[in-house]
Amino acid sequence: MRLTKKMVDNGKYYLSGLAEISNSYHKGYGRIQVGHAVEKLAEYEDLEEQGKLLKLPCAVGDTVYEVQELRKRIQAYTIIAIHVSNCGNLYGWELKDGKGVYSNVNGFSEYAIGKQVFLTKESAEAALKESALNG
Repeated sequence: MRLTKKMVDNGKYYLSGLAEISNSYHKGYGRIQVGHAVEKLAEYEDLEEQGKLLKLPCAVGDTVYEVQELRKRIQAYTIIAIHVSNCGNLYGWELKDGKGVYSNVNGFSEYAIGKQVFLTKESAEAALKESALNG
């Protein structure tokens, strides 16, 4: 459901369910540019409707954690690239701070998130603990 609508007569956007709002709101300590925020929101909604807005689970520079069940350890990696395709997103990584094993493994598929690759160390530790209990 869109939060913004475009006015026919002047092409400006307004928030759905509200009368057109002014470009600024005075709060006593300064001006907040509401009109620009509405325009930006409308732009994001347009991109989402066109299938051009991606919501990625992590970004370049983030740290992810791989559970290595056989070695009973967690390996930290830094995301260095994201490849988007119709087959799914692929994430390139490198060893965090150059420390660890498997330096030749260059990434993972988004389908591995929550299975072998985790976005937080805590969730990786929980998965490793779970695999030790079930193994």
